[in-house]
Amino acid sequence: PQAPVYSYESKGRRDPFQPPPELSPKRPSKGNGLKALEVTDLKLAGIVWEKTDYYALVEAPNGVGYVIRRGAIIGDDAKVVKITKDSVVFEVRGRLPREEARMVTLTLKKEE
Repeated sequence: PQAPVYSYESKGRRDPFQPPPELSPKRPSKGNGLKALEVTDLKLAGIVWEKTDYYALVEAPNGVGYVIRRGAIIGDDAKVVKITKDSVVFEVRGRLPREEARMVTLTLKKEE
C-alpha cells in the first residue's frame, strides 16, 4: 500500500516544525550585495594598502568580489573593525538579546 501524503496549511501561522525566526541559525537578509551575505560566506582574496589605510578584497560563494574597508557592514550583524596586512577582523553581534558580540578573523592564505 502507498504511504499517505500529508500537507500543512499554514493559513498565516508559523510552521510548527521550523524554528522561530529569532532562533533560526540563518535569518534571511534584507538587501543584496554584502548586506545579503554572512561573514562565514566570505573568502579573503587579498589586501590592498594605501598610505593611511588597508582595504580587503573578499569573494562571495558565487564568485563575486567586493572591496571592503573598516566600518563596512556585512549581513545584518557584522562590522569590519580592523584590517591588517594579512587579515580582516569582524565584530559579529549576537542574534539573541543577551548574546555577546564575538570577533571573527579571516586570514589571508599564503601562496605555496
